[in-house]
Amino acid sequence: MEQHNLFESEPMQPIDGEILLTFKGDATLNHAIDARLYAYSLLGFHNSFAKTNKTLLNLELSIEVIGENEGSFIARIKIFGAVTISTVTLWASAVALGDHYHVDVDSIAMAPFVLFKSTVESIKEAKGNNAELIRRTRASNLPEEAKRKLLNLLANKDFRIALEDFTLILETQGISELRISSNDHEAIIKANDRPYFLAQPEDTQEIEELQDAISVVSISKTDTWKFKGTKIDREFSAEIMDNDFLQTIRLHPAHRIFRMTFSATITKISTTRANKRKPDPPVYTISNIHEIPLQEQASLLLK
Repeated sequence: MEQHNLFESEPMQPIDGEILLTFKGDATLNHAIDARLYAYSLLGFHNSFAKTNKTLLNLELSIEVIGENEGSFIARIKIFGAVTISTVTLWASAVALGDHYHVDVDSIAMAPFVLFKSTVESIKEAKGNNAELIRRTRASNLPEEAKRKLLNLLANKDFRIALEDFTLILETQGISELRISSNDHEAIIKANDRPYFLAQPEDTQEIEELQDAISVVSISKTDTWKFKGTKIDREFSAEIMDNDFLQTIRLHPAHRIFRMTFSATITKISTTRANKRKPDPPVYTISNIHEIPLQEQASLLLK
């Protein structure tokens, strides 16, 4: 708490530090690394480091590559930021997070690197398993505010994508290890750790439901027809889940079906495949389909 009081009295004390990123492996012996992957790695570090400190400390940092050590692939990175009052108010959370990771955060200037290092190591320990990361965080003795911020960081897609970019270089032949170090602190990510840092290690689905007024655009012999909605203001194909509707609607001639309007429950399923950043095109199903009488259709148009 003495350190906390010190920074409360000097809220604009600057953070000024240096971080070394060391790329190790056979490729470095030949003094040659794929330029594209090297750039990806540096940008991924920049984005993940910045996101960690913005989320946990509300700290805006300037992060610059200031050079490489001669004869090696060790990138020297300068970080600089001003400690504001809003950062100081989060100091207790930073100390608590340090305790959670079994690291003494004995100065606010050291906190940005220590928190990043510790977050990386927690992902390694959980083997990238999101459910395990959440379980460990919720079961911790962290204050609720620190717990909430850490959960937000671990669940942040931009943060996880940045870590994926940072570690992508480990998939290349000849790079076996990344070391991130500052003063006496160091984190190591090895090639066999790379799967833990993929942004999307397993398929996920998002399911949305909405009620809409729809019309039929085209009819099929299968259960999948094309529709147009009012809330979904475009044509879309959807599997009809209402067997009673299918049996009844097929008794009508096509020209009449195209003039009918229906109320329906539309379910939109968006799937993001493992290791993909963008979801597949959404899949739609419709159910609870009922024809809307003409007088009701007129009232809908007036809304």
